[in-house]
Amino acid sequence: MKMLKILAAASAIALLAGCAGVAQQPVDPGHYTYDGIPDQMIDAWVGAATPTGEKTGWTFTMDLRKKELSVATYYSRDCQSMLKYQRTEANGGVLLLEQGRSGKACFANHYVRLTQQDLNSLSYAYYTIEGKMTAEGTMRRSGTTGFKVNMNQALIGTWSGPVTLANGQNTTAQVSIGPSQVSSVKYASGCQSRLLYRNFLRASVAFEEHANSGDQACAGVITTFSLAKDGRLLRTNANAQGQKISETFLKRVR
Repeated sequence: MKMLKILAAASAIALLAGCAGVAQQPVDPGHYTYDGIPDQMIDAWVGAATPTGEKTGWTFTMDLRKKELSVATYYSRDCQSMLKYQRTEANGGVLLLEQGRSGKACFANHYVRLTQQDLNSLSYAYYTIEGKMTAEGTMRRSGTTGFKVNMNQALIGTWSGPVTLANGQNTTAQVSIGPSQVSSVKYASGCQSRLLYRNFLRASVAFEEHANSGDQACAGVITTFSLAKDGRLLRTNANAQGQKISETFLKRVR
């Protein structure tokens, strides 16, 4: 039974060689390597697309900073999935197997093909297990891109309150949220980070948090803010695996 599963998976992967206009040919194992995500792709990437046949698009990030196991977070679908490395192809691109992790609308059991376009761009294509393409587009390296900002005006200002850092330390944060792409946060423990706007979801605004150089221990990956009924700011911070680090309330300073 295990051998049948392996053969079925191999057939599905081979079928992808015929997608995107590539003629079906006998697979030469020499065309592929299995060294994990290539060094030039190791980073966080951001994309947005509308799947074939759908009217609404989605915004997502792919955290490719590990060689074998990556994470995709779909903000506008409020879900997350795991990306398991399969192989590196002759053109330097990679094939990943995506499996749903949380949420009901993720791309569970899909293949994702990523190809490097230039230093800061990756093309992506989603395929069903049977090899049918369902979506394609381009991702940008997280630090080089921006989204159209749809900021909740009630969140704009400076807020302060207690937080728990990614390393478990308790401290105080001063968050400055503006109307543009980049906001910021300073922690009483001495570190600072940038908040890159990513998406407006329901009543919350999601940011990707990037610690300044040398301060990686102070920041999570995804930080969301929403306004509580009493006027305080609810701050929720999660790590690269989607696990909640802390959820606290901040008060407006100005």
